[in-house]
Amino acid sequence: LNLKDQEKRILKILDNIMPQILQVNNTEIIAQSYYLLSVSIYRILVKKKLAFETEVSQLNQFQANGGNSNGEMNENNIIIDAEEEIMSGNFDETGENVNVNPKTNEHEYQIDEYDKNLVNKVLHYLSISIQEFRKISSLEEMVKEFKLQLKTGYLFNNNELIQHANKAITKLEERLKEESNYGILI
Repeated sequence: LNLKDQEKRILKILDNIMPQILQVNNTEIIAQSYYLLSVSIYRILVKKKLAFETEVSQLNQFQANGGNSNGEMNENNIIIDAEEEIMSGNFDETGENVNVNPKTNEHEYQIDEYDKNLVNKVLHYLSISIQEFRKISSLEEMVKEFKLQLKTGYLFNNNELIQHANKAITKLEERLKEESNYGILI
């Protein structure tokens, strides 16, 4: 299995066992499970974006070499799984790559509906996990959650998300410092 398939498999497993986890009625286990779900989805998003950037880089290198590398064209110059690309939503019904910015004619990663849904799932699961960790006052775990939210903001250049996560991390770290000064660490 490639890494993207492994993440999808992990996500499917987590998604399938969530009803059983919720029945356990253990706040920490529930919080960790939602965190793991959000991490799995985040990794899928990262891998999708990296695959696109790698494809663009290979295409640029291919074009810079005058249409070939080493003087001849072979299947290793540009690796594209057409079926996966079509299924990923990178092309519209006419076959045009929707990740090409028509204004600049440069290849830029564009967030599609599938990505938006995945980002919303990441944020939703993180929100639930943060609420659960808040119930048991697990500040260190909440910092970890907001760091993932920060990474998600950076991944898609979402300044609002970045600012929110940074603000929360700062507050939580200050509170952790205060509690460690009093000898209280949860």
